[in-house]
This record gives sequence, C-alpha cells and structure tokens, in this order.
Amino acid sequence: KCLVFFRYTFKSFFPNDFSSNIAVEKIFSSPAKRAIDTASIISNNLGYTKSIILNKDIYDASLSTLLFIIKNFDDNLKSIMLIGHNPGLTNLSNYLTKYFIENIPTCGVVALEFDKSWKDIIPKDGNIIFFEYPKKNLE
Repeated sequence: KCLVFFRYTFKSFFPNDFSSNIAVEKIFSSPAKRAIDTASIISNNLGYTKSIILNKDIYDASLSTLLFIIKNFDDNLKSIMLIGHNPGLTNLSNYLTKYFIENIPTCGVVALEFDKSWKDIIPKDGNIIFFEYPKKNLE
C-alpha cells in the first residue's frame, strides 16, 4: 500500500514536474478551498480523471481522526492521496514512520509504503518513500 499526503499549496508555488512519478487510485481532500485547489492542481498534473472525495473530517483533523480515515480506506485501493493540513499531517507522518519530520511545510508531500491492509497499520509501520517540499534543496 502507498499513502501519499500533501499539505495544501498555492498555484504559484506548485512545481511543474512534481507529480509525474506518482500514481494514485483515489484522492481524498479536506473541503477547505486551498485543499480543493491543491487537489485540482495535483489531479491535473497526474492525469487523474476520477472524482476527488471531499471529507470534512480531514479539515483540522487530529491524529486519531486521520488514522480512523486511513484504517477505513477500501483495501482494494493500493495507492491513496490525502490532501490536508497541519499539524495533523506532520503528526501522522511521525506516528506512522520512524523518520521524524519537524514540520511538513506548505506544498510539502510525504509518501509512505506499507506491506499490510489499511486497517492493520500500526505506529512506526510505514517506510518513507520520499519527503519533498519546495525549499528542500535550498537548505
């Protein structure tokens, strides 16, 4: 399983070549305008033509809420993108992997890999595939 989560972005900050190697089967987004705009930009970059699922629980979600959402994903889906906000996304990453991230900045994207069903995911179970953000190469 692959879980990609993206902290909302602004069109002017979105890298043109960003998502060319990401394949997702379903995109879930917070209903916040900036998250919906991000979902639209990403879906266009990915060539994703399915509907984007808006979930009000993603907005200002706690770690436990995000885990509940993930554990209830359809197990037939192998690759899912979740578009939301901090501090929830940073907390989620730190809970699911051994890789500590102080903060997922605006425009930040994290991809995690799991070798089990969504409902069976436990703390520190995920392997980080990548963590990217616009200013990463400037640090």
